[in-house]
Amino acid sequence: MSSKLKKEADLIYTIINILWGITVVITFIFFIGNFFEKIKGKYSFSITNDGLIQFIKLNEHIFNFFVFSTAVTTLLLGWITVKIYLSTYFTTHENNLNNQEVNRYSTYLQHYDNFLMMIDIKINKLKYLSVTNIDKLCLYNFIFPNVKDGVLLVSDDYRELINLLDQSIEHLNKNLPRKIGYSDHIDFLIKQANKMGVELPYYERKYFLKIEHELYSLINHINHNIRVNELREPKYSIY
Repeated sequence: MSSKLKKEADLIYTIINILWGITVVITFIFFIGNFFEKIKGKYSFSITNDGLIQFIKLNEHIFNFFVFSTAVTTLLLGWITVKIYLSTYFTTHENNLNNQEVNRYSTYLQHYDNFLMMIDIKINKLKYLSVTNIDKLCLYNFIFPNVKDGVLLVSDDYRELINLLDQSIEHLNKNLPRKIGYSDHIDFLIKQANKMGVELPYYERKYFLKIEHELYSLINHINHNIRVNELREPKYSIY
């Protein structure tokens, strides 16, 4: 319960206590006055069923003070009860949302940490593809764009990129590229790799083939661990 709501509840209970205190005092005063007035009229009280009925009838208006106080008390208690219930509900709901957010963030951190460990195993073995040209966070976000929302699915964009690379490899395997044709392939590969956060330097065919081979090896290592189809073997890139 919030401090504000607690103050309101304390105020309600104070009002109820004061109300019933005043009710008792007023009822007692009117009852005594009514009692002496009836004595003057030679009223006699008898402990019988008829006597009780007559007693209630003579003091029925005095009892209305209790009816009024009971109604007001019920109203005040009902009002504060509803406020406490709503406050508890919204507080619980907010706490649940916060817990879900914390859980999602914890899952994200753990998943990202596992991803880094997985690709570092491969990156540390690279000879030609510079580690400084690989933006690991960008690569991770490209593959898992919605992981912060708790969605650990591989993105369609990444699957489409893999498909484009695989089609390009298939084409080059069937049509071994000449110098000019391979230059177009270099431009294509640099553009696609940049989408993943991998910056490929532009070199002549002989050296770029080595970089390309390591890029495919890194991609296949990732795909094997995230259960995405690996790229076919680039037969033209044997050096």
